[in-house]
Amino acid sequence: MANTKHNFPKNGVEGRGRERYVTNMPCFFEIQGNVVPGWVSDLSAKGARLEFSTEQRPFETGLSTVVNIEGLGQFDAILRWIAPGQAGVEFTLDEAGQAKLEEQLIDLMSDEL
Repeated sequence: MANTKHNFPKNGVEGRGRERYVTNMPCFFEIQGNVVPGWVSDLSAKGARLEFSTEQRPFETGLSTVVNIEGLGQFDAILRWIAPGQAGVEFTLDEAGQAKLEEQLIDLMSDEL
């Protein structure tokens, strides 16, 4: 599994509604009674790309999940896409929740510079 170093670029990854940050933060997500350990490879206030070591895909897009990200907390999300060893989730945060997470990400990014 990945280490805890956060590789946040100064300007994030562009081309999305919210700024996305490249990282390798440890995480796990819970889906259909399974706990899948892994790491977050990019992250925004709206969602994340999760990576995990199993090639199995015992779940489908559209399912609800809970993502636990080390140092940030737990987030309800919807599984939007799946590929071998990867999944994309969209957080189900309201505007206030998105703003709070964005502030946390900016703080983390500032600590890395």
